Amino acid sequence: MSSAAALHTDNRLSDEQHRLPLDVSGVEDIVLGELGSRLFLSLPRSDQRRRGMNYLQALIAAEGRKSIRNIAAVLGGSATEQSLHHFVASSTWGWKPVRRALAEHVVRVAPPQAWVVRSMVIPKAGENSVGVERQFLPYTGQVLNAQYAVGVWAASETGSFPVNWRLHLSDAWLEDGARRLQASIPDAVASESPADCAHEAYLGMMRSWGLPDRPVVLDGHATDAAEAAATVRSYHAAGVQVLARVPGSTRLEVTDPMLRGR
Repeated sequence: MSSAAALHTDNRLSDEQHRLPLDVSGVEDIVLGELGSRLFLSLPRSDQRRRGMNYLQALIAAEGRKSIRNIAAVLGGSATEQSLHHFVASSTWGWKPVRRALAEHVVRVAPPQAWVVRSMVIPKAGENSVGVERQFLPYTGQVLNAQYAVGVWAASETGSFPVNWRLHLSDAWLEDGARRLQASIPDAVASESPADCAHEAYLGMMRSWGLPDRPVVLDGHATDAAEAAATVRSYHAAGVQVLARVPGSTRLEVTDPMLRGR
């Protein structure tokens, strides 16, 4: 082989090597390690912090539905499933400091330009999941067996990231003593409207987490028109700047006296 041919071959191999995908597993471990150390710092026991880290790693690695069974399969199968279920559902650590740590981390790495508040309908096959019942989806016209929740996302130029969420429980659930006991619903949880749920999902975290004040973006298409209007009024009364998408048929009323007649 001539020197020119050898040089050409070496260059070609070099180009191919540059095109090979990088092994980022080490970087991912570092990122997850840093995130986990922040998220689970509030957990009082070392075994809880270790299980929290294992759960986070398996949550990322598990394929398909992120069920306890699928997550446990990554960690060791059925032998791990029971302890993992106990850690998530019955352990004594507080979830609010963990969620606050998540929000603070997101704000630090991707400063939000807005907070997106959106209702979520979570389809369920059975009837035992907390809060599950027949739910109507206004934007599809369908009725599903599902949970209803409200989520809050931090939205920035790089993406949107969930930082808080709140499950809505109907009176049918809260007034059923047997189901309430089985689901371990705290006595302090009282009846609230979907608008109240959206109000607390956002303002509850803003009151005590020290997060930056940004406009709230709502999607009126994703919920009932009356509920969307009630949510906007609730935020307005709290002094929150709101940008809402509403159907073209929605009637609007100017309430600012400085704008009337224009």
